[in-house]
Amino acid sequence: MNGQTLCSASSTLTKIDFLQDFGDLPTIIADGDGLRLSSSTSPRVSVTETRRGTKENESCSNRGICNEELGVCSCMDYMSTSNGYGLEGQRGDCGYASQNIVDCPNENSPCNLHGTCRGKPTFRCDCQQGWTGADCSLLTCPFGKSWFGRPTSGDDYAHMSDHTVECSNMGICNRATGACTCMEGFEGAACNLMSCPGKQPNQPACSDRGECLSMSQLATHATRNGDDTSFTYGATPNNHFTWDFDMVCKTCMLTLPLELQVQGCMCHEGFAGYDCALSTCASGDNPHTEGQVNEIQSLYCKATLSTGRITVSFRRQSSVELTSVSTVAELELALETLNSIVDVSIGTLDRTTTPICSSAGTTTIIEFRSPTGDVPLLGLDIVDIDEAFVIEQTSGTKEDEVCSGRGLCDRATGACTCFPGFGSSDGQGGKGILDDCGYVVPIFRCEDGSLEC
Repeated sequence: MNGQTLCSASSTLTKIDFLQDFGDLPTIIADGDGLRLSSSTSPRVSVTETRRGTKENESCSNRGICNEELGVCSCMDYMSTSNGYGLEGQRGDCGYASQNIVDCPNENSPCNLHGTCRGKPTFRCDCQQGWTGADCSLLTCPFGKSWFGRPTSGDDYAHMSDHTVECSNMGICNRATGACTCMEGFEGAACNLMSCPGKQPNQPACSDRGECLSMSQLATHATRNGDDTSFTYGATPNNHFTWDFDMVCKTCMLTLPLELQVQGCMCHEGFAGYDCALSTCASGDNPHTEGQVNEIQSLYCKATLSTGRITVSFRRQSSVELTSVSTVAELELALETLNSIVDVSIGTLDRTTTPICSSAGTTTIIEFRSPTGDVPLLGLDIVDIDEAFVIEQTSGTKEDEVCSGRGLCDRATGACTCFPGFGSSDGQGGKGILDDCGYVVPIFRCEDGSLEC
């Protein structure tokens, strides 16, 4: 700059030439917050591009092979380190030719027979798919969405399928084999899978107690109060908030695109935790709370034909198929056969002969004794039934707490250790076999009033 001031009150124009950083570079960001003027005028700093860089910025100047472990170029014949302008220098970039270039690398087998030589004046190799390097001697590795990287085009736009990288930026490519060596916690051909937790050597993920699924798949299995939801993840194309939606499980890779990444565990029934390593315990009503009621629902069914069929579902489980002439007792048995229902009570005098449907319409009252709480409505699937629906008569207000809030859950065994004075209940405060600590054990005293006789 020859002593010229960078800033002045009357403005100064400074030209900056990038002499050793080649290509179309980003614009310099200038922060003028620290500038002050004695006048009332506010200082201003601006940067504009006056000439776009057109030189290449290629690894080893595309005239050598990069040792990615050492960061050192191994130059082709007659090539060595340059000064960035075609003359001998110390950049270590293979940009200096010690004699005129008259052929592509490996002149006896141009481009190692894995590419096409452009000829004059560049004598560059255009490699076939799957090969790379100045002489097409290196294998490429599978590509995937980048786990980490700068935005590729504009604000809030990254990780998209229009910008893939080798080994998903989460592994090292073995140029001899074309295989990725992934960092710990990642797997897949392109290191494009985040490994599910709970995986031991030679053992399934999720502690062998669940399924390893993608974000998109997990959304379809999401529940609210035990029922299915309409949640989706990644259903809107090119949404940068859900870029990882199609990162699928390894067992799905035979049928789905190789654009895969985030996974998680969906635990089997009876297990929980991020890796499904924990066992769940029984839950039920806290016996020390009062004034609460069970959930009551009513089932209305009108059927003219005796061949009508009806299936009842609750919390993603469906009963055996009933008919329009099935009895209330058969309905109760069908409900209690479901794993999601322990005990229901249907208050009908003659349960073994009263049908659940009739030509005039029949209403059946169903009380949920276990599970407790505000449970979801029963679902119906009907065939040749005139009309059928379920409504909530009374919303359940009892708790459905782990170990009924009166014990501790042993996550290793899935058994409740009840506090002193509590034991296994029937779901309604009486003594039972639910192992839920919902029963208050009676205290018997001796004739003298003591607890020990």
